[in-house]
Amino acid sequence: TNDFDESIDESQSTETSQLRASLKAHIPAKEYPTWLDGLKVQAIKPDGTLVVNFSDQFTADYAGKRFFQEILEAATELWG
Repeated sequence: TNDFDESIDESQSTETSQLRASLKAHIPAKEYPTWLDGLKVQAIKPDGTLVVNFSDQFTADYAGKRFFQEILEAATELWG
């Protein structure tokens, strides 16, 4: 989604930090864009679906196309 939710609780802030660190491990430093640090974990649904927010729709669309595999691998590693 493209809106930041300021009501994210402390545990989700921890999950956001873990996801960002995992992404940095999956994406080579030369290819890692600083704007990817702006993603936030909004929720993890009971079925395991991870809901991530980006600062705007363009960023969300680009990240989904360019870094889909890396985001999926990072999320699976943390919550798999």
